[in-house]
Amino acid sequence: MDFREEQKISVMWIRWMFILSGVFTLFILFAVVLKEEEAVDIYIGILIVVPILVLTYALVFMTTLTTICDAGGWHYQYPPFVWKQKTLGYADIASWKIIRIRDLLSYGGYGYRIKSFGKHRHVGFIMGSNDAVEFILTNGKKFVFTTHHPSEIQSALRKHAAQKELH
Repeated sequence: MDFREEQKISVMWIRWMFILSGVFTLFILFAVVLKEEEAVDIYIGILIVVPILVLTYALVFMTTLTTICDAGGWHYQYPPFVWKQKTLGYADIASWKIIRIRDLLSYGGYGYRIKSFGKHRHVGFIMGSNDAVEFILTNGKKFVFTTHHPSEIQSALRKHAAQKELH
């Protein structure tokens, strides 16, 4: 294995937005409970809303993107969206390059992102802004993976697919 990286979404403003929206939602539910004498429906609402808030938070901030570069290709896994490890083999990669992205502008958000343009499909694994590796496959699909270690990825990919690097 030449390169391995594990990433989670660590954008603080989104984390705070989730926390504040959850607190605000719970505040409204408890305010209604205090106002109503028989608030059985509100208690049921709380029993539904709280687990949904916790599961959503866990889904967004606790899931880990794992990427590996070795002699077999570029491997990635991002449960629960990509349960089993998938591989982009070097024979399937037409070209690759290190790029700089802006999360919201480039892919419209964070996490597992899919954009379709006619026959071409772009798949992004966006854990934050800045550096990413972009693969263009021989079938026209494009994959983008953000990284905290672009120079290490570049070294690993140059070892196995130097002739496919775009500058």
